[in-house]
Amino acid sequence: MATPKHDDAVAEIIKDPFSKYDTPMAVVDDDRLSIDQKRRVLNAMKQDARDLATAADENMTGGETNQLGRILEAKRKLPE
Repeated sequence: MATPKHDDAVAEIIKDPFSKYDTPMAVVDDDRLSIDQKRRVLNAMKQDARDLATAADENMTGGETNQLGRILEAKRKLPE
């Protein structure tokens, strides 16, 4: 069972997942997170990637790489 302190840390990661993890697979490989927490972090990454794609469509990016494909691949690695 997660502790409140751990839950707070996960909530902070979800706010800005790419500040903690360089790649989506790093989330999958993090043994400190439960499967549910990994899904929540990857979903936050997916939303960030979608926002980046929207910004790219509007020529508003800073050259960041969109990792949507890698995020979806990482999500498939998690058990159902």
